[in-house]
Amino acid sequence: MLELKPMIHKFRMKDNYYCLDVNSGIIHVIDELIDRVLDIYDGTNRDAVHASLDAKEDAVELDEIMDELDELIKAEQLFAPMSKEFKLVVGEKPIVKALCLNIAHDCNLACKYCFASQGDYGGVKRELMSFDVAKRAVDFLIKMSGPRQHCEIDFFGGEPLLNWDVVKQTVEYIESIQEKHNKIFKLTLTTNGMLLTQDKIDYVNKHKMSLVLSLDGRESVHNAMRPVAGSGA
Repeated sequence: MLELKPMIHKFRMKDNYYCLDVNSGIIHVIDELIDRVLDIYDGTNRDAVHASLDAKEDAVELDEIMDELDELIKAEQLFAPMSKEFKLVVGEKPIVKALCLNIAHDCNLACKYCFASQGDYGGVKRELMSFDVAKRAVDFLIKMSGPRQHCEIDFFGGEPLLNWDVVKQTVEYIESIQEKHNKIFKLTLTTNGMLLTQDKIDYVNKHKMSLVLSLDGRESVHNAMRPVAGSGA
């Protein structure tokens, strides 16, 4: 088992200083001098603090600060030990609870900020996932989820509605086998909404899928950022 040592994380927001004790999750509001003391002090090295700071700071004040820090350490609110209930086991078989299926390596838009190079994936061939690949992905998730009952699949792209038939086949395959494997699937489809029709909306509602719609604010901004693929504007 790996040993996770007590840790802190210090940060500043505007004119305020903070210290997060990682293992306890407690956030302390501190001042600038305590922040500098904690650059050095770990609960055991007062001499190192004095050697570094005595030339500019009052030694008595430094001892008072370290006395207060020692009280927090004793109360396990600073440099707290890792919870004994938490174990990190090396070599343990991983549990997979969710998959994001790139069901459509293609898109009908060419959004200016798109992670996929405005929808053409950097010139890579535009393709749609076959049902065979999607089916094997579902089988993989069932196998790798182990005893976990709740699993998630997000139909993603590109624009997944370009591959609507395979989306439907996959949904119906999941519904046909999930009870057999004691699984409950949450299904999500992420779409720009351009290809949504009433029959698709009815299907999504019938099969209790969640839709994630991407928008870019006001109509003028949205339209400027999202040209139709191939239109150039």
